[in-house]
Amino acid sequence: MTFKMIATDLDGTLLDSKKQIMPASVAALQTAKDLGIKIVLTSSRPLSGIQPFLKQLYLNGNQQYAILYNGGLIQSLDGEILATEGLDYEDFKRFAQVWSDNDIHCHFETLTNFLTMDHELSLQMARNSELTRMPILIKDRADFTPDFRFLKSEFTGTAEQIIAFKRNLPAWFTQDYSVVQSNAYTLAVTSKKASKGAAVKKLAEKLGFDQSEVIIFGDQGNDLSMFQNPHFFKVAMKNGIEPVRSRANFVTLDNNHDGVALALNKFVLK
Repeated sequence: MTFKMIATDLDGTLLDSKKQIMPASVAALQTAKDLGIKIVLTSSRPLSGIQPFLKQLYLNGNQQYAILYNGGLIQSLDGEILATEGLDYEDFKRFAQVWSDNDIHCHFETLTNFLTMDHELSLQMARNSELTRMPILIKDRADFTPDFRFLKSEFTGTAEQIIAFKRNLPAWFTQDYSVVQSNAYTLAVTSKKASKGAAVKKLAEKLGFDQSEVIIFGDQGNDLSMFQNPHFFKVAMKNGIEPVRSRANFVTLDNNHDGVALALNKFVLK
């Protein structure tokens, strides 16, 4: 089996619990890159939020790519936008109504900022801003005008607030949007057309790769769309959720034990 593209999630997959790439995984990915295999980081983060890992892996330029905002954006590493599935002012109004009806925090993500109407930020929102290196701008409702566009929204709070929020969501919300839980404190919402799985497929086609030549790595709900593709070779982390693990071709070690490196050495670099 020959692979031409490695698409890997970051948090809980390539990154350990200290938000670092373990040495054996760095070495395996660099070897794969030297063999001409495309390394594609797939993340809920924007490009700014993955820069430290791109530098560590020596990935840069207009011939290397990333899948960002949970599949809402495919971008070359020099910033060129290849494809986007975004949201508009009408979506914002619907999200704002859901936010006002619930005890939850909400922000909207553009290419350059987090925007929120919350004057008290959730702890998770502050963490997300730090991880992504994106500033949070607190706005009033009137600041959002009909030309407003965004790529992703996140509803954040305590684990208990997220559970209650999911229970109270109107049926149209999950019918009209892609709603995925990336951790216990965050529910991410994108266009129904946006998903990591769809973006990986689109990028592979653009690069001329067959889907069977793609190996993917993931662990959480926002990775599930990649694991629903029957053609990708799918590697789940041992620490992943059951719906991801049950769809995998191989379950590797957890993210604190170089699970990505183990699978790459077993299936790609053998």
